[in-house]
Amino acid sequence: MTLSDALELIVRTLRAAPPFATDPDGLYPTVKFIPYFPAGEGVEQPTVAFSSSGGDGSAAELGSHERLNEARIQMDVLASDILAAHRILEHTWAALRWDQEYQGGIAVPPADPVPGEGYLRENGVQRVYFDPPARVPWDEAGRVARLVSMGDLRFADDD
Repeated sequence: MTLSDALELIVRTLRAAPPFATDPDGLYPTVKFIPYFPAGEGVEQPTVAFSSSGGDGSAAELGSHERLNEARIQMDVLASDILAAHRILEHTWAALRWDQEYQGGIAVPPADPVPGEGYLRENGVQRVYFDPPARVPWDEAGRVARLVSMGDLRFADDD
């Protein structure tokens, strides 16, 4: 599994997780999850973006499952105001935790994510850890509220 594959799995899981997929009247279904750093002036809001920030998750040598560097990822939460950014971040963490804490087993990983049923683990991502967020300016005008949280990925074959 590559780091890019892992980011895609995380994004697919979050797109299907409540409240992002099931809150018809609220802010959360409008959240856009993307597996790359958002660039440009006209960034859509609200957006949660995941990008690589260190380590590639590749094996140390042929036949080894030891990683050269722990894969580091960055999560950027962009919203119209800081309170909305914090709410989106908290729901994102909760959705990932919900999926990771599932104790049952799946014989064959489903083609589509089933949030809360260990989808990430069944597809090769053992754990996703995130640090507390930092408020980081997006631009000098302060047009976008931005929270950045650094995270670590642990792949299933790291144990």
